[in-house]
Amino acid sequence: MGVPVSALTAIFQAASRVITTVNYSSSQFMKGVSGPYSTTFAAGKVSMTATTCAWVGWITGTTATWLAYQYVSSQPAGMVKVSVDGGSFADAVVSGGRYTLFSGLSNTQHFVVIRINGAYGTLANFPATGNVLTVTGVSPSMVTASTNFSYFDENPLVDFAGLSAANVSGFFPTKIRSTSGTTYGSNVATIRFRGNPTWIIANVGTTCNRVYLSKNQAPPTKVVVSNVNGVAYISGLDGSLADYSIWLGGTAGSYAQQGSAYCTDATIIEDVTTKRMMLELGDSITFGASATSVGEVAILQTAAALGYSGCTSGISGNTMAQLDARVSSVLAALHRSPTTSDVVSLQIGTNGVFDSGWESVYSSIVNKVLTAGFGKVICWMLPRPTDTLYDAAIENIKNLVTTLGDSRVKFLETRSVDYKAIQRPDGVHPNDAGYAALTLLQQRDFPALLA
Repeated sequence: MGVPVSALTAIFQAASRVITTVNYSSSQFMKGVSGPYSTTFAAGKVSMTATTCAWVGWITGTTATWLAYQYVSSQPAGMVKVSVDGGSFADAVVSGGRYTLFSGLSNTQHFVVIRINGAYGTLANFPATGNVLTVTGVSPSMVTASTNFSYFDENPLVDFAGLSAANVSGFFPTKIRSTSGTTYGSNVATIRFRGNPTWIIANVGTTCNRVYLSKNQAPPTKVVVSNVNGVAYISGLDGSLADYSIWLGGTAGSYAQQGSAYCTDATIIEDVTTKRMMLELGDSITFGASATSVGEVAILQTAAALGYSGCTSGISGNTMAQLDARVSSVLAALHRSPTTSDVVSLQIGTNGVFDSGWESVYSSIVNKVLTAGFGKVICWMLPRPTDTLYDAAIENIKNLVTTLGDSRVKFLETRSVDYKAIQRPDGVHPNDAGYAALTLLQQRDFPALLA
């Protein structure tokens, strides 16, 4: 007699529920690393920079453990932070010489983010060879990104714009996003790439509140970030080959808003071909002081719409003289040397426009930008609905541009837009709607000025 079908079914079902353990090698685990890392800082190890580097992936199983160390062999409690399924970070418990990422969970796919406690700097690592991740469960598995890229990682296919600084020696990429603040200002940076993703994860850190994603130069999708685990998971993309621009934004008034890296399931990454940046220099309006996020600033959206990578350097309260004093440092920190394809949007004058000798200071800023190699400078200033004197100030900037007589220097007329209904009560700073109106103006008028 044969075995009854019902018995065979039961046997098959029982077999399908067998709990097994799978080990993943360092090279497999490495595909989930997003952000600054080094394969030389500690011999035989992959070092992860605290706070800014993360491992991101999906793990299916009930239990997962990770082999990691502080420098050579110690495994201090509190070094590894883990977020599971979008939850807040918690200390990974050290047990049996490994860090437990999760244990006793349902046998489903779990979204896992691993970071290193900021107190450990560059000392945390995992072995460069051998098995480092162990997953237990029914049909345990791990899924990571197909492609990772970071700001300024010298990927020749990807375009970047922003202000950079040298990374720790021996760490990749060799340049990272520079600090913001009194010299570099807002320093919002953009990455442009061409690929076929269905999802993108932004390693944003814990002070970013929005991620902006523009596809094929369309208005950006704005993804709100909870900041619980420092990543933004953008899903539902259609997988078609397209051009993407991504930038981040933190709460207005905060300089510490940028993450460092992205990962995606895109299996194709093509050259974006045209690599050109659009940098805005300015004051609180460039900073985005009254917007929901500093990523709302119009130039970032305008750059994406016109096929540029946008970046900003705005400091609230900056006068022309203050911008003139810091502009050389800003230009020196650019991720690459400017070319004639690159553009500066010069938004300055609200503070100190009536100061004696402003014309020579303004001209000095323009000359420094052109000497650095930029092909165009677009000069403009917003009107103040509550102060008609600023109409005269804008006219003076227009006249100065005419006097300079340089075809590379252009004037953007902004007085055609009614900002009265969309600015903050102070009559100076645009809110989100104000930046949206300014974006439409720039997208309409910039092409003729750039021709």
